[in-house]
Amino acid sequence: MGGSIFLFVNGQNDQMKEGFRALHFQSEDGRPQREEFPINLLKLKKLKFTTDDDEDKKQGLDPYAINSRLADLVRFAHGSLEPKPKLIEDFNEKFPECSKNSVERKLKEYFVKDQRGEDPKQRYYASEDILKMLETDFPGGLANPELTELAKNRV
Repeated sequence: MGGSIFLFVNGQNDQMKEGFRALHFQSEDGRPQREEFPINLLKLKKLKFTTDDDEDKKQGLDPYAINSRLADLVRFAHGSLEPKPKLIEDFNEKFPECSKNSVERKLKEYFVKDQRGEDPKQRYYASEDILKMLETDFPGGLANPELTELAKNRV
């Protein structure tokens, strides 16, 4: 049984219709009729996708160093009024082994900018997810006295 692709052109351009035809990928005995099919992934060029981790490695930074500094990031950012670029820059200055890209990723992943309670200003708050991960550092989650004090004392 041979496979085919049919292309239907909707419109009145007959010249355009003549340029298209059905392609058969297999002959009657089941062997590929065209060299391009079936697609052999090994023959395709490997596509190189760069990630922030690749960029960090090129600069000699460990993209996973931030994982050992998550508690420090929570203490640094929780309750902060600073804009994200300033937070990233300041944290990177204090902990230069953590790349700016990795700090930004963790801020996006584990923090929300929100207005809570009586406070009229929006601040960065650690999410429940990261506080569960760091339960030994911050028992009680958002109700942790250290975090409550941090958020209250930041102006």
